[in-house]
Amino acid sequence: MLTLDLLNTPYNGPEQLNGKTGYFFGTFNPVHLGHLLFADFARQQLGLRRIVFVPAGAPPNKLFTGNHPDNLAQAKNTVTALASGQDRLTMTRLATANRACFEVYAGEVECAKTSSGTDPKPIYTINTLEAMLGGPIAQAKTKPVLLMGEDTLRTLPRWHRAQTLMQHCVFAATARLSPQNETLQPIAQPEFGATGQNLPKDVLNDLAIEWITMPRIEISASLIRRNIASGKSIHYLTPAPVYDFIQANRLYRGEAK
Repeated sequence: MLTLDLLNTPYNGPEQLNGKTGYFFGTFNPVHLGHLLFADFARQQLGLRRIVFVPAGAPPNKLFTGNHPDNLAQAKNTVTALASGQDRLTMTRLATANRACFEVYAGEVECAKTSSGTDPKPIYTINTLEAMLGGPIAQAKTKPVLLMGEDTLRTLPRWHRAQTLMQHCVFAATARLSPQNETLQPIAQPEFGATGQNLPKDVLNDLAIEWITMPRIEISASLIRRNIASGKSIHYLTPAPVYDFIQANRLYRGEAK
């Protein structure tokens, strides 16, 4: 089981994260170079020892709404063709195989296999995280680091046990695109708007965010799936082993344009 390297001091800034582990939850449908670049920039900027990729669990070969059970409310009107959990797990392993600092956790995919059916049990970020940590995140001596994009960060108040996550995690997030240059620029804090109204003000004010600045990368899983469905190339959008796996298994061929 993966365990969190603990410090004897609470989180007081990025210097306290040096040598720790970052957890990157996502559908990875499919994993692409944007994911890998973000993970590596976060690792370098925060001094993390390793990044653990956590492919989301979901029933194989089903239509899936959103990117993770925690994000269903945000994307309830969006239906996306989801590759099977095993295929997404395999692609993530292929993409990270040549980097010793990248690891892959199969727990969500394995859990989804045991709960498949017409109404599978949701798998939430906090449950998976606590399984990896071996106990409640509130008992960790330093805050675990969760990697995510800014758009995902803004959905946090709707997540399962959101307040616990927001109080006991550090969020490493990509920052807002700046129209003035080609660099992602940080903002002061996410504007949660109505979704954050039911949370205590101290939770919002004390939210620990580390903005990861990196070159502007306009690669997305949806772009890759659209290109495949329309017969366009996906060369250089995803690592070569992932490209080969997608082609060999004819993934995403049936998704509507």
